[in-house]
Amino acid sequence: MMIIKLKYISLALMTYLILFSIFFMPIIQIATFEKSSPIYSLKTSGEGVSNYTITQSVTYDVQVNLSLSATSGRVYFRHPRFDDLQPGSSSSQYSGPFQQSQLIYSKIIGSQDPPAVIQDDYGNTFDLFNDTSGSISITFDQRYNITLNEVNYGDLSSLPITMNDYNVSDDMFLYFCNQSDSEVYQTDNSILIDKSNEIAGSHPNPFDKAKAIINYVSSHIHYTLLGGDEKGALWAEVNRTGDCSEYSSLMITLLRIQGIPARKAGGFMIVQDIGYRPYKGQSWTFSFNQLLAHAWVEYYIPTIGWIQCEPQIPSTIKTSSFLRFTQTLGAWFPFPYYDFVMSLQYYNLSEYNILFTALTSGLDYDYSITITVTDTNLLPLPDWLTLIIIISIIGVLIVSSIIVVRTIIKKRKYRSEW
Repeated sequence: MMIIKLKYISLALMTYLILFSIFFMPIIQIATFEKSSPIYSLKTSGEGVSNYTITQSVTYDVQVNLSLSATSGRVYFRHPRFDDLQPGSSSSQYSGPFQQSQLIYSKIIGSQDPPAVIQDDYGNTFDLFNDTSGSISITFDQRYNITLNEVNYGDLSSLPITMNDYNVSDDMFLYFCNQSDSEVYQTDNSILIDKSNEIAGSHPNPFDKAKAIINYVSSHIHYTLLGGDEKGALWAEVNRTGDCSEYSSLMITLLRIQGIPARKAGGFMIVQDIGYRPYKGQSWTFSFNQLLAHAWVEYYIPTIGWIQCEPQIPSTIKTSSFLRFTQTLGAWFPFPYYDFVMSLQYYNLSEYNILFTALTSGLDYDYSITITVTDTNLLPLPDWLTLIIIISIIGVLIVSSIIVVRTIIKKRKYRSEW
């Protein structure tokens, strides 16, 4: 009897699928765009950036506000700007249009020295200001208009690009491939060299190397929120655990060993769900300790440019995000550290930019970033009414099929008894 039930249930479901495909699939709405729409067409530029499309985008109003006071002491500030990351940008040569940023205003009140704006060798821009007068009162306010784009790329595996197409005399190799940050990206370590060659050594195309490496890193490391000191690539490889920083450090190191320039991007997410869809008018306010700090990877391919990816998610190997803000690229930052026991000041290095260093008493400060969605250009979701109708029809068909099958089984059972 069980064999008869399975047979007729399978037959009923197959019949349902055929009927559904014939009569109902045509009414499902699939999101498409006209190729003539300029935002969704192939882009090229004179800055060695090409083969990309902007598939989705969100525009934000971003406000930074800081107020600080102290009864005595000194404070040193270095605040990163939201740099303009797009082709031709002074912040990042060969960058895709990941973050199109416009500074609307910047106001600093109370700095003892005239505030300064500097750009480091990595293209990161900072506002510098300080107060060592004793009684301290500083306010810092900035406002930006920022468009974050989901940038995707065409078929990079089939492009006639090999490792011989890299210009190794370019400064990016000095900063992002062979001579930088050895304490974290240990490109001369034999364990990491052997692993990189094992994973990616057989691929002539740099994109295929990157794809093989992200597949390895995402499956090799188990996510654990560590915080604290940067562990580095070798530690991540051996211990097989870490957070976004360890994922990024290991992927960067394995890429650099193959001769592919790679760097860590630092900033924050507005939400942790990468599938989240912001809506116009939505707003978030983060204090300094509430920011969802994050690190990810950019790697460079000749004529294509820098490509962003999430080392934890292989499907993002050639896709950026409209949910994360970039504050720094590729640098290690010196910051003052005061040893109160020895009464000595040192300069440490960190992959994260330190907002400020305060050697004070009676310190009180309030720091916030307010982000408001002003516009969206997202792929449309399917028509929910259509989906509800389809789901209802599916439910009716399934119930009807079950009733028919049960009726047939009962009739056969009745006849068999005779």
